[in-house]
Amino acid sequence: MLTETKNHAIYRLLRIRIINPLFLFLIYPPIYAIWLYAIGKFLLGPREKEFKTFKIFAVGTIIFCIFFYLIVPILYFTNIAPLNNYEVINETLMPFMSMGFCVFWFGTLGMIAKMTVDYERLLTSDTTSSPIDFITYFRRFFLLFWWYVGLWFIQPKVNKYLTSQTANDSVT
Repeated sequence: MLTETKNHAIYRLLRIRIINPLFLFLIYPPIYAIWLYAIGKFLLGPREKEFKTFKIFAVGTIIFCIFFYLIVPILYFTNIAPLNNYEVINETLMPFMSMGFCVFWFGTLGMIAKMTVDYERLLTSDTTSSPIDFITYFRRFFLLFWWYVGLWFIQPKVNKYLTSQTANDSVT
């Protein structure tokens, strides 16, 4: 896993420390969606079936984020596309696109919340761990949902995941 971590450029997002000014780029939604994909790819590792399901949701989230936060503003401000007829877009296309975005967004956040809680459970010893309940997953989900605040709590844990994986790879 360590060699795989060094080879993929997407894992560079996971290595950002909170004190690094690049950390603020994670607040931009398309970068945040790519960060979520990197976490899922790292935590799932070689589990191919689960990764395919996660990949569908995460890539859908990335595509919708890029569309809503990059392409639509560029088209609107440059007047390349005739967005003056906004009633047609607003009444027919936007509800479907918004619902699609919500399905992919919440699906990705739910999967990442479950994966991170389960991975932390594997890192702790069984004697000190308490049973995992719904509230644990719920808290993690909302930290991911309100990422402006949650990034400050989740990124140090992601850095801990990477260092624990590095230590496990160096032992074996």
